[in-house]
Amino acid sequence: MKFKVVLASSSPRRRDLLAQFNIPFEIIKPEFDEIREKSETPLAYARRNAKQKGEWVHQYLEYQPQHKSVSETTLIISADTIVVLGDLVLEKPKDVSEARSMLQLISGRDHQVFTGVHLIFQHKTIGHKAVTFHTVTDVTIKKLGDFEIERYIATGEPFDKAGGYAAQGQGSYFIKEIRGSYANVVGLPICELTEILEEHFQISLWDLI
Repeated sequence: MKFKVVLASSSPRRRDLLAQFNIPFEIIKPEFDEIREKSETPLAYARRNAKQKGEWVHQYLEYQPQHKSVSETTLIISADTIVVLGDLVLEKPKDVSEARSMLQLISGRDHQVFTGVHLIFQHKTIGHKAVTFHTVTDVTIKKLGDFEIERYIATGEPFDKAGGYAAQGQGSYFIKEIRGSYANVVGLPICELTEILEEHFQISLWDLI
């Protein structure tokens, strides 16, 4: 069975996580505003964003005739990662001030990283199936001094990262402990993804290569 794999994300981290398995895939960036509803829990927010990203890309492909003949089987992978401190959701900082505030908040404290993932499996004869799941990882950050925070911000690394840091980048030096999936902190929980593929779609990760 030939698969067309689509990553519904422009995240370089998710791209790199998939690419390390030599999986051929296409990237399509969803276009919609991610706004948390007032009564929405952080986990529900991450799951909803992941689902909406996948559905947006699925609808986009449905209206692109050139895509329909590429493969009779399409797997769309979408995800949304947020950093959570109590009930506070820390997404990507918009500027230096916001990055500084986020790093001061997580300094010397535990926080959680939530990733919602939505998978859409479309087959010409089998039909359509979708599953949403999530993974939670606990992270402990060492106490950061003002000088450290300013130097880290100066690297430019915080600005496209949830919570204002990159576990796979220079931000790794202030992570004291990770309890749970490291890949989840990076942006895509690969282990859990493979388990869901096998359980719900009877697909191995190696089937996608």
